[in-house]
Amino acid sequence: MIKVYDNFLSEKEKQEIYDFCKKQSYHRGEIDRPGCPPTGLVSNLNNQNIISKLMKQITDEKKDMFRTYINLFIPNERPYYHIDNNDPTYKTCLYYVNTDKINYMDEGGETYFIQTDFIKGVSFVPGRMVLFNSNIMHKATSFRNKDRYTIALKFKSNNILK
Repeated sequence: MIKVYDNFLSEKEKQEIYDFCKKQSYHRGEIDRPGCPPTGLVSNLNNQNIISKLMKQITDEKKDMFRTYINLFIPNERPYYHIDNNDPTYKTCLYYVNTDKINYMDEGGETYFIQTDFIKGVSFVPGRMVLFNSNIMHKATSFRNKDRYTIALKFKSNNILK
């Protein structure tokens, strides 16, 4: 299951998070799966204020955070499909950071999920958060003309999404 959360932060909070992400130092990204080259850029996220603002939207009874970071994809980068963890009790939460006034429909930036016999896309909407079981095959897409920032929060939970 994939859950989408919209309109839970103020415009000021969204802008503060975007400004924070643009100022961070990034290093070469990770390999999505064996045999694929690394894609994107990554910066560890240790800002507890941001993490708390995002995680308070998720009403799981218990969340054991194990990794928090920012992804940065430059225009026209082509990430690969991957899973974050084989264990269905692990969750991934993606927060779409950019707040620019652009046409997100034509610009791209979706996240695609493989679900049995079809692919589901979740559109990039500024301030949107997407929660899913970490064992779902997925990939990001870059924007055509802008850098794309996404915060990834990964945690273990006893509540499996259905």
